[in-house]
Amino acid sequence: GTIVSPKSIPVGLEGSYEDWIAEEVKSIVEIYLKNPKRYELKDIPEKEKSRQFYLDKIKSLFENCKKDEAVIYYTGHGEKDTGNWCFKDGVISFNDIFELYMMHFRGKSLQIVSDCSYSGKWIHNCGKKLDEYGILSCGHKTSEQRILFQIFTSCQPHEEAGLLTYSRKGMKYSKEDKGVVIYYDEEIKMEPAQKGQNPMLVDFRHIHCYKMPEDQCELDSTCTWEDHLSKKRDRIVFLVDNKHDKFPSWYYLLISEDTFDEFKGKQDKGGIGVEEATKYGKVLYSGPGQNPPSDVKKKLNLRFDMNTYASYKFLLIFI
Repeated sequence: GTIVSPKSIPVGLEGSYEDWIAEEVKSIVEIYLKNPKRYELKDIPEKEKSRQFYLDKIKSLFENCKKDEAVIYYTGHGEKDTGNWCFKDGVISFNDIFELYMMHFRGKSLQIVSDCSYSGKWIHNCGKKLDEYGILSCGHKTSEQRILFQIFTSCQPHEEAGLLTYSRKGMKYSKEDKGVVIYYDEEIKMEPAQKGQNPMLVDFRHIHCYKMPEDQCELDSTCTWEDHLSKKRDRIVFLVDNKHDKFPSWYYLLISEDTFDEFKGKQDKGGIGVEEATKYGKVLYSGPGQNPPSDVKKKLNLRFDMNTYASYKFLLIFI
């Protein structure tokens, strides 16, 4: 069954949970209404309605929207480990939104703002869905297929969200931009002593191959969204195996963040072989010599967006 994860209540906040959620919704609406020409508020659905009630509201938004872009903002309970939106008789998943989008809004831009516990999971769900459709990890390809998502989440896939935290500390109205600015990639929290949460953003419309929109995309079939999004949780390691002095070999490996500290600890104690290293991840590319050719480095850049990747380099020496 569904395990509901309510937002955590900041220390010192008095009053009922329901009253503060209502206050949070009110503050979000006020931010968007600062520019009614840009943001046309369509619905603030009533609480305690069924899952189908809200799906019908979303479908109606898609069918009746005359603009080229829509925003769906959710704040409330999240389902544990999935970030799905919780209602009295069930949940709404990213796949539910995706199906409605494909039937009723495809070709237009959809911005999803999800402020609930475990909400970051939806970003990976979107990447998985695009991979299922065979759409490579670049805005060239999503534009060609007319699947245009931008997803903001108030926390990482493994984090719980705090009540009022995102709405008060994670977003604001910018007079300069004449729009709502939502923060990401930086920790936010209500009080200095409070455990924070780390918002995320992935714009699936963004071009990652360093070409202009009108140019041909450089990506090949290895460039999946799973790999592109893995930069948020995995590490790339460069190894040189000198076990055979005359025949060294180089390797690029993707090491899981969950096992990286153990891997690094063994490496610091004197090095581990490539065979043992693969227990902690997978080989991406390999070849003879100590220096990979430039086209391999370019492939890594395209596949993992290495310009923003905190990579690690190790030299393995075997005696």
